[in-house]
Amino acid sequence: MAYFNNFPKIVYNGITSRNILLKASIISEVFNSKGNFYNYIIQDGYRPDMVANDVYKDPKYDWVVYFSNYVVDPYYEWPLSTDDLNKFLTKKYGKTVYEIMSTVSHYEYTGINSDTNQDIARKSWKMSIDTHSSLSVQDLAGWSPVYIYDYETRLNDAKRSIQLLSPSYLIQIEKELSKIF
Repeated sequence: MAYFNNFPKIVYNGITSRNILLKASIISEVFNSKGNFYNYIIQDGYRPDMVANDVYKDPKYDWVVYFSNYVVDPYYEWPLSTDDLNKFLTKKYGKTVYEIMSTVSHYEYTGINSDTNQDIARKSWKMSIDTHSSLSVQDLAGWSPVYIYDYETRLNDAKRSIQLLSPSYLIQIEKELSKIF
């Protein structure tokens, strides 16, 4: 990532490396104004360098993609491709993808066609499998199973919607970086 080339070198335990702990407050006015950003949906399998190439016409601006979205850990904070998600879930749960697709994670309240305050509040609740199994049929009305695969896919897909800094600010940010470092 070209971004890290701007960080000063340090010697730590006899090894020369970049001081990535140094944080720069790059043009706070630019990054604090939501008007300087626009929405972007990450396609399946797209890496940050591919997004940077699409938006900024250069893959070296992948750091801007990360920086704009406060991504610190790209492995856990960037959406996985479908294949990588399947591998991750297989390892995490110790089951095949088909088993994960048929295993209930929890229950969510989807309603029973009522708009009472209690019914509306329940829509934000999650019910564990243990609680679900201990309730009567009458108490279970309106509760639907959420399968592990669907839940994990929902979490992964939520990472696909990001904000990207307008390309018109790249030169300004690079100049500021040069001054800081």
